Amino acid sequence: MVALAILPALMPLEEWVFRGIVLRRLTGKIGLIAALIVSAALFAAAHLSLSGLVWRFVAGLLLGGLYLWSQSLWPPIAAHFAFNVVLLLSAALASAR
Repeated sequence: MVALAILPALMPLEEWVFRGIVLRRLTGKIGLIAALIVSAALFAAAHLSLSGLVWRFVAGLLLGGLYLWSQSLWPPIAAHFAFNVVLLLSAALASAR
């Protein structure tokens, strides 16, 4: 239940940091592709879980690509929220069995 209260508050912050600051600033310094890869790697590492490192890296690439395509933080925030809802519902359903 604590996760349900904390996650909605953290997602906009994560998107602001990793897409709005890191990705945007690195793009001008190291180029678009390298900036996307670095921001996705930092996003994955920030979750402090080796078991989910690869899929979080991929999620970081997708969220970064969504930000670059839309030029807005709102689409990646919405996608991040939807993804976390699916994960929480899956975990709840799995534990109910």
